[in-house]
Amino acid sequence: MQREQAIADSLAKVKADSLAKVKADSIAQAEAEQEQQRLEQQRLEMQRQQEQERQAKASMSTVYFDFDKSELKAATRDSLQKNAELIRKYDQWQVVIEGHCDERGSTEYNLALGERRANAVKEYYVNYGINADRLEIISYGEERPVDPGHNEAAWAKNRRAVTLIK
Repeated sequence: MQREQAIADSLAKVKADSLAKVKADSIAQAEAEQEQQRLEQQRLEMQRQQEQERQAKASMSTVYFDFDKSELKAATRDSLQKNAELIRKYDQWQVVIEGHCDERGSTEYNLALGERRANAVKEYYVNYGINADRLEIISYGEERPVDPGHNEAAWAKNRRAVTLIK
């Protein structure tokens, strides 16, 4: 009788241990699945944020200038405000502002004019609250026309400042 009781107790212990192991395995599997889901959600969120940032970079507006001018027109301020809001939102961005000119004028004059145009945009961004350390300017003068034509329509497209994200 004692032997039968010992066997019964032993079987009960094995059964309890087996149930405990099954339960522990189920809990571990559920936790692993939850972790996998959390990681997948995190990956998808990161992918979504990267896509939003890519689209934000692509949406940066170019601004245009009148002949021989570096003053910002009222219409350009709206575009620059949108750019500035994005630059402020993505505070890890380093920004390059390119100044460009049309083909009229000497190389030296156009390089200086392109620099004044880039600086006008930089000044707008700084006044909007963007740290100047994040902003770099470069003038290409007439060296990188967007339109190679030799008429007023082409020249108007080439008198610009372009905001790029590094």
